Amino acid sequence: MDNRYEIRLLNSSEAESFKNMTYGQYKPFIAWMDNVLGKIYAVGLYFEGRPAGLLLGIKLSVEEKLDIMSIFIEKDHRGKKIALAMMNFLEEKCREDGVALLNVFYFDNRPFVPLINNLFDKCGFAPVEPAVFFCKCDKSFTNMPAIEYTGLPDGFETFPWSDLNPLYREKLYEEWKGQEWFDEVLSPFKGEDTIVPEISLGLKKDGRIVGWTICNSIEADKTILYTSIFIMPEFQGATLGIALQMRSIRGHLLSDLAEKYPYALFEVKYNNTARLKMVKKKFARYAVETYDQVTRKKLLQ
Repeated sequence: MDNRYEIRLLNSSEAESFKNMTYGQYKPFIAWMDNVLGKIYAVGLYFEGRPAGLLLGIKLSVEEKLDIMSIFIEKDHRGKKIALAMMNFLEEKCREDGVALLNVFYFDNRPFVPLINNLFDKCGFAPVEPAVFFCKCDKSFTNMPAIEYTGLPDGFETFPWSDLNPLYREKLYEEWKGQEWFDEVLSPFKGEDTIVPEISLGLKKDGRIVGWTICNSIEADKTILYTSIFIMPEFQGATLGIALQMRSIRGHLLSDLAEKYPYALFEVKYNNTARLKMVKKKFARYAVETYDQVTRKKLLQ
């Protein structure tokens, strides 16, 4: 590599000059990298002493895995195998720190995907694995026949999730988080700053909370993300999830909310086979766009 280039791990003060070289949601990691629960690997590229690229990764303190979050190189410095050199540098540092696994994830509908795949092929990463399926719909989604299935059996009722007392929500979380059935990915207790109260619903059976569907707004994309839906194990398979989901969808796309948020975005993990099958079969035919979040991995130990 040209000796005008330098690659090195950045400290928090150095990284500040690179913050515009990653996605908006990761900029706080740069600003607070000394206080993140885990370790931030900010690999900086310098050209003649000035910032020219950034490779950003994070290793959570409870795992021996590093997630690669973003890589950026200024246009004038691309096509010179610099990205490969930055990846090799990161891998060397990870081996020194005992990291066992490198993981990268990205959306497969982005224009840069062929370049990213070529880079990770050269770095020896395993082939692409689909992780999450995304299905984006507009108001035409309400033409789906299942939109009418909102009825609940006797003894069941819905309520606005945001109506729960904050102290009670905290108590529920403490009770549930140790349960085998509770999945943090589907937790109704996160993302409360962007929750859409009109269509984020809880489900009760004779006064006991037995399920929920949580929706969050994505202002920049005029989209509502249907973040999570869950029914307690003893009530799964009784079409309660469909009724709950359709109530949220109707409250969104058949209401004034559709003017502010014309799009509904559904995400399903590939290991959730039953819901994945339904969304691909029933929802996708009304979609304006479908795509996957994919992952690639490399074992270091």
